[in-house]
Amino acid sequence: FLILNTFAQGKEAVVSRGELVEIGGSFRIPEVMAASGAKLVEVGTTNKTRLADYEAAIGEETAMLMKVHKSNYAIEGFSAEAAMEEIAALARERGLIDYYDLGSAYLPELPWGLGAAEPSLPRILRDPPSLLSFSGDKLFGGVQAGIILGRKALIDRLKKNQILRMFRVDKVTLALLERTVLAYRRGETDKIPVLRMLFATPGQLRNRAEALRKRLPIPAEILDSQTYVGGGTMPNRKIPTVILALEGKAQELEVAFRAHRIIGRIERDRFVLDMRTVREEDFETIIEAASMISSEE
Repeated sequence: FLILNTFAQGKEAVVSRGELVEIGGSFRIPEVMAASGAKLVEVGTTNKTRLADYEAAIGEETAMLMKVHKSNYAIEGFSAEAAMEEIAALARERGLIDYYDLGSAYLPELPWGLGAAEPSLPRILRDPPSLLSFSGDKLFGGVQAGIILGRKALIDRLKKNQILRMFRVDKVTLALLERTVLAYRRGETDKIPVLRMLFATPGQLRNRAEALRKRLPIPAEILDSQTYVGGGTMPNRKIPTVILALEGKAQELEVAFRAHRIIGRIERDRFVLDMRTVREEDFETIIEAASMISSEE
């Protein structure tokens, strides 16, 4: 909103029809653009948008070429999209601003081939767009906040927008974000929960599962499985995991554990705990809940 309001208010912002996404809470890109004062110009189709589509849409009122990363859904099959590098080159050639709404972002290369689905910040910044925005949480693993990177002259203009004062984050958010960035700089990515979960090996997960199973009052079996990274980021991307399948009626166990604020899932008609999301410091909470549930049966 801030970027569009600053650089495209009353002017046109060109974006692919296949990137007019709806994010959590029913917030939609077209409505955000309209509220900012920018005029949306849709190009291409839902499944295919080429660089020529952007070029053909440029007119006297065009201020920006915008790309929105499809981080919360996937288009497969007969599809194509213009790369951000191509869009940026076209924008600069025509004297326009190029803007990449990345949605999510991450710094280290991810395991399990996940980097093929979601571009890393270092990769993007080798040939950076004029403006880039992404979330401080999700794969970045920090506090919820909006982060904008870009050319200094453009950032300076953003700082002068009167709306910025209403959007700025507080000191607590900045302090938490600083700790996250410092963890990256120091190579302490194990302190970032989402990365700790993604990088855990099946062997580590199996050892964790065995340690928990020995202490559970409910019989359980350790099984290999697969888990999804998420829906808001990297939809449909599965990675290997280890689960602890508890003995008993799956739906009843799910309801009972949920009442104790422990979220598992039903897999193969069994209630399971995914060891990627279970920390060793959670053991006592799980064991206490399991003891209460087993005593109620």
